[in-house]
Amino acid sequence: MTTLNRRNFLIASGSACALAALPAGFAHAGSVPPLGRITYEIERKGDVIGRHTMTLSRAANQLIARNEIGIEVRMFGFVAFRYEHSSRELLDADGIVELESKTNDDGTHQQLQARRAGSRLKVDGTAGRRELTGRVLTTSLWHPDTTRKRELLDIEDGALARIDPAGIGMETLDIPALGRVACRKYALNDDVQRTVWYDDAGRLLAASCVSKKDGSHVMAKATEIARA
Repeated sequence: MTTLNRRNFLIASGSACALAALPAGFAHAGSVPPLGRITYEIERKGDVIGRHTMTLSRAANQLIARNEIGIEVRMFGFVAFRYEHSSRELLDADGIVELESKTNDDGTHQQLQARRAGSRLKVDGTAGRRELTGRVLTTSLWHPDTTRKRELLDIEDGALARIDPAGIGMETLDIPALGRVACRKYALNDDVQRTVWYDDAGRLLAASCVSKKDGSHVMAKATEIARA
């Protein structure tokens, strides 16, 4: 079951930060979601298999984004797959200032540390060391400007992930914490066919992908929202 990793699940996979040309009305340029905590339930084949909590806070002129993910897939009463991830991103107007993450992908452990020095972000992760320039965002997907990138920094191991975002249109989602919400829907056109939904406040309310293992549809949807 090791192929059921986080890339197959979602809210998470560099950074020559070229802007994607999106249709008018789709960009969230310069936007920041409201501070607070969002909890998502992760479903696969109709079963809830995990939870993801994203907390956004502020310290002086910097944002702090914390992500905690726990996934457990059971078969015949036994744990067939377990995934645990925690990350902390410190950002300012130029992107990531500091970043650290730890991941247990069903027994495969990965880590990532990054720190900005001058105009460069120095990255040290399981995927190797690299230096990046420009405004870097990660595959944690919480930032609405994710849809304006062509590359993201993989939040697990520091690899570079290519995406080709395309605005699909408006779609209304039933969000337990908010009711029916009009969201902007984007296809990231990456290796796991991720789709993301952001509301007008720039909050990531849902994300989906297709499992590489069996083609099953996996969905994470906000179930609890707490303002700071």
